[in-house]
Amino acid sequence: MHFRGISNIPGIMYEYLQVLENMARVDRVLTMPGGSLLMAGRSGVGRRTAVSVVAHMHAMQVFTPKIGRGYGVKQFKNDLKTVSPDYTSDES
Repeated sequence: MHFRGISNIPGIMYEYLQVLENMARVDRVLTMPGGSLLMAGRSGVGRRTAVSVVAHMHAMQVFTPKIGRGYGVKQFKNDLKTVSPDYTSDES
């Protein structure tokens, strides 16, 4: 496996480096003024772990919306109101 130009890295070390890289990205974004983050991608790559650890380091709370078959714009706006009481929509 290759990681940033280094070859022959054992699989476990590669995954560890990926998680550390994700944590660094999350930390950089969440510590910016007004920083927010939406992470998407394939499952099992440690996104939730990275976000949880960094949020705990900074005494932040993580919100994960419950997305299902009927989830739409209305539910998304309600979730935003739950997370940010300052949120106001131009549309009702």
